[in-house]
Amino acid sequence: MEKGHKRVLPGFERLRIILMFFMCIDLFGLPTTAGELIRTMCGFVPIAFFILSGYLVLRDDDDRPARILRGIKRTAIVFGVLFVVYFVMNYFYYRQQGANILPVFSEWRFWFNFLVMNVWQFEIGNAIWYVQALLYAYIIIYFLDKWKLLKYDRLIAAVLLLITVLTGEFAGIFKWNVAGYTYLPGNFLTRALPYVLLGAFLHRKMKTFGAVRRLWYRLAIVGGIILTIIEPIILGTAGVPGYYGHLLGYGVVAVSVCMLAFKDNKESGFESTLKMSRWHTNCIYYFCQPVSFLVALIMSRLDKEIIANLIGFVGIIVFIISFGLAWLVAYIGRTYFKKKTNG
Repeated sequence: MEKGHKRVLPGFERLRIILMFFMCIDLFGLPTTAGELIRTMCGFVPIAFFILSGYLVLRDDDDRPARILRGIKRTAIVFGVLFVVYFVMNYFYYRQQGANILPVFSEWRFWFNFLVMNVWQFEIGNAIWYVQALLYAYIIIYFLDKWKLLKYDRLIAAVLLLITVLTGEFAGIFKWNVAGYTYLPGNFLTRALPYVLLGAFLHRKMKTFGAVRRLWYRLAIVGGIILTIIEPIILGTAGVPGYYGHLLGYGVVAVSVCMLAFKDNKESGFESTLKMSRWHTNCIYYFCQPVSFLVALIMSRLDKEIIANLIGFVGIIVFIISFGLAWLVAYIGRTYFKKKTNG
């Protein structure tokens, strides 16, 4: 629990669970055309998580430098573990298909794409980019704070968001080409940092934004969804291809759902019974990729007709299994620390 923020935690944890559901849908899909549309709209999920991180970690008090350092250490450990786990999983996955991924690690382009462009290039583990981008953001923020530059967070965030738009969905308008890249799917500087800084700004201005009625945020979510749908259509019709992984509508939806969570301080009976926590939500993230791998292995041994009927529901299946495993781990962890404290 974040000291001083107990009143917003119920809304936070509720939002985290909802976001994790949509993340599983984004990664593994839903059936039918409507499912593809929902999957397209899931791009707001990582932005919302980044905003939540900035809101909690970068609040302006004496403990902020220590929180940033804890964020760096915690995220670095998670990133290192996930990298090793996903490497092992991919190694055996590709070996089963008669391919060897080891030579790829000697190519400079692989490391450039991975370290600079923040792009995971293997079949399993594409969600690792999120924790990697968050690690980059925390490291940069540490130096911004050390050099007394965080007071310019609004300006920095605005410039980075402008770069994100110009090198993403609007890249086709300017038709630039740098080292073979006609657009940037993301990079170490813009993938997370502007949204984490935005979260800090929302925290500082919570009195102002918190006074806005919930209805307006709900309407903003609807507007953001509409913008997410029509923006690629307009750009595509105009013959301006770009990268649609970060759209203006995503930002509108992410900010709006976060503000609804920040304003919500009521814990439901469901959440109280499960005792949901940040650890619970993190475990869903850790489990979803390995679980999807196991689900795929099991499905590969089923009848083709059964596979055809199940394939669109993998996202839901993975979320349910990951949710259950996360709850079990969180329960065991709570029990262990409770006994340790009492003992």
